[in-house]
Amino acid sequence: MLTLESISQIESRLEITIPEGVKARLANNPFRDQSKFHLVYTYILDDAGEIVELNHEIRSRAFGGKPWPSKYFVFGHLRRQHFYFINTESKNPEIIFSFSMEKDFDPSRIASLKVNDNFDKFVKITMMLQDAAE
Repeated sequence: MLTLESISQIESRLEITIPEGVKARLANNPFRDQSKFHLVYTYILDDAGEIVELNHEIRSRAFGGKPWPSKYFVFGHLRRQHFYFINTESKNPEIIFSFSMEKDFDPSRIASLKVNDNFDKFVKITMMLQDAAE
């Protein structure tokens, strides 16, 4: 379970600043009880160590010859194939992006990876998909 304290540790270990609104949403993760879903459409990670490890792993890879910028913070994934992230340096840090391991990554085309403009809307849509899958 993430707390504001563990999120501060994530920031320190990844050398980023997570926007306050995103911190609050990560600490109040509506997807904590993964066991009640037969098919998990999205997964917001709730373990600080796992989040740091995942971000370090992704940063260490080159996707299509391009490095993963450290300003992109991965907070969740779908079966470790599609990663959900925010741009911590964006004017609108609540825009959710998704990146697939199966595709080349080009930071100059980040807008094409946008999933949703708003974290709350992202959660609401995902919860509806999960409810429909039960």
